[in-house]
Amino acid sequence: MPTAKDVHVNAALSNFAVKKGVGGGFVADELFPVVPVKKNSDEYYVYAQDEMDDDVETAVSERELANEIDWSTSTAEYLLVKHKLRHFVSDDVMANADKPLRPKMRATELLVRRLRMGVEKRVRDLVVDTTTITNATPAVKWDAGAAVVIEKNIDDAKEAFAVAAGVEPNIIVIPPAVAKVMKRDSTVRELIKYTQSNLLVNGDLPPTVFNLRVVIPGALANSANAGLTQNVARLWSDDKVILAYVEPNPGTEAMTAGVQVRKTHGQTAKGVQMTIPVKEYRVPGLDGVFVEAGFKVDEVVVCSDALYILNDVLT
Repeated sequence: MPTAKDVHVNAALSNFAVKKGVGGGFVADELFPVVPVKKNSDEYYVYAQDEMDDDVETAVSERELANEIDWSTSTAEYLLVKHKLRHFVSDDVMANADKPLRPKMRATELLVRRLRMGVEKRVRDLVVDTTTITNATPAVKWDAGAAVVIEKNIDDAKEAFAVAAGVEPNIIVIPPAVAKVMKRDSTVRELIKYTQSNLLVNGDLPPTVFNLRVVIPGALANSANAGLTQNVARLWSDDKVILAYVEPNPGTEAMTAGVQVRKTHGQTAKGVQMTIPVKEYRVPGLDGVFVEAGFKVDEVVVCSDALYILNDVLT
């Protein structure tokens, strides 16, 4: 096995890993922004909705001090889990490549995608959990044709969301199958064609509908075991629409749906991406190098009230 001195952190590949961390239909970073931490485990605050209290006395006389208010908190714990993968690149492959760095970059690309797939699945499982997240099922399916009231369903969900969370949702996650139904709905088209110059973007919905930023998850996953016929499907369920409130750059006192707590390995880029260290090393007896990427992370729901599921919207 390699010793610590045999392991080299490749800065170029680490930077390349950040670039490859975007796109691919992954939306986990948009729902659960990255919060860098230095400790492997610690506590974070969970805030009660004291801002909505309406019984606070604000009037004072000229000789009185201002009335003091406070907020209540509880705490929850995060525990970072190490996730890492490696890929072997032979000396022969590097020797035959026109650009020797390219095989290592291809390995990095593969590793980052697999690591991000794991993050995507874990965040998805948290936000579509109907046992912990408030949800409702429309009386009429959105692809039923007659009597479809998509706008009313979303308005009702937004109102229930606001009452529970104390804020309005700012993101709506719409799976591709649902987006295709919504864009063909005559009422929705009529509502947005006069307000959106880009009615359809890449054949889908505009960036904003009903004052909610549209997020369409496009990640695909093969669920078949290695060596068997591929079974490729959308990673996100095609019948769940999710409303969320997401603070773009959450701090320790920010109310947001959830976060990815990650061990600090570099500077954050716009509060979304963090450097993924990529290492390379040789193992005695093997003619080549291992390229290894990984990070420590815990995906946590900070405020379950900042998520709402419209369940089973399609037949």
